[in-house]
Amino acid sequence: QRTIFPSSFHLSPLKNISFPTDRFIPSQLYLCLFFIVKIEMPSRKRKISTYASRMEKASKNGTELQSHSKDLVETSIPPLKRQRIHHAEEAHHDQNTFSTQETTEHASPTPASELSSTTLLAIEKLALLSDNPTKPPSIVLSHLLYTMPNRKDIDRDLDNLRADGRILLIQLREWNVQGKDPTGIVLFHEWEEALRQQLKLFVEKRAPFPAGNEFTARYMQQKAQESRKKYNATLNKFLQFVKLNTTENYILLSELSGSDAIGADDDDSVMLTRIGAIGHRDEESHYLNCPHMGWFLVELRKGRREMLLMLKNAKFKELTRERLLRRKLKRTSLHMELLVRDCTALNYIKERELPDGSEILTITKHGLKYLEHNVDK
Repeated sequence: QRTIFPSSFHLSPLKNISFPTDRFIPSQLYLCLFFIVKIEMPSRKRKISTYASRMEKASKNGTELQSHSKDLVETSIPPLKRQRIHHAEEAHHDQNTFSTQETTEHASPTPASELSSTTLLAIEKLALLSDNPTKPPSIVLSHLLYTMPNRKDIDRDLDNLRADGRILLIQLREWNVQGKDPTGIVLFHEWEEALRQQLKLFVEKRAPFPAGNEFTARYMQQKAQESRKKYNATLNKFLQFVKLNTTENYILLSELSGSDAIGADDDDSVMLTRIGAIGHRDEESHYLNCPHMGWFLVELRKGRREMLLMLKNAKFKELTRERLLRRKLKRTSLHMELLVRDCTALNYIKERELPDGSEILTITKHGLKYLEHNVDK
């Protein structure tokens, strides 16, 4: 029988050998062919080049995934807010530019004003993740700031910003594994705008309908205008007092009703409570609240549970960061990036980085405990 060799074999050493076609090849000749025939194998250089190209492609994909996760956050930002943050970044960059001077032996420490402006810029960026035009103002969770590189100076920066009247610290009554109520940060100008908007709605709801004759209707409208002026004056005193004198997340009852401070009576206290400016703390003080704070806590609780369930039900209880950010949340309007940063800061999920640059998110025992406590009803 005729022997047929594969095309990948080199038969150059066997050119001058004639094989009989009318008989079988003996086993000894097979053994010789096994040692003579050269099998074509990929070279070591080819292996190294293919491996290097594969790793370069994986690292490139990793950078694309990270840039895509940033694009997901930027595309969810409203245009006006995006423009405001862009101007703030430019102003911050102009403020931090310095003229070329001779270098000294010891580097000068970073001034406190520059650190405060950096923290304020970070707060404004984080506020965009929880921004909802129909539910102002935006609330920033304070533990998100401690994931920044200069987290040692966060407490000092928050105290400086609070003393300057740039931000407001509020107490969020929400359960977590650590057993401490988190602190929320609100930009003071957004808080003021939200309170004035809520006051306008409060006055419109309490405005009496014109009934009876013309004299009665005119009298009722005059009383409504007087109450509106009174509420506006009380709110202005309250905002000014909180901006200049309050350094805590609560206000004393003596400061609220004292004649030397705000001078609010019972009707004004009811108004401040209805518009979401204050909340009951104890017999001697009130919490400083913000409008729609309850809505934010409900959305945050639903979003945490939904995202943690995604990780729990995944294979090996882990997902890549890019894949998790692509998923859509059905039970909350908050952004997935906000929930990932929040649960990472609270140690509900754990991050680990792969050699190709991608990040793997895994649910921790604290995240499982949070799911057990917050049972969906």
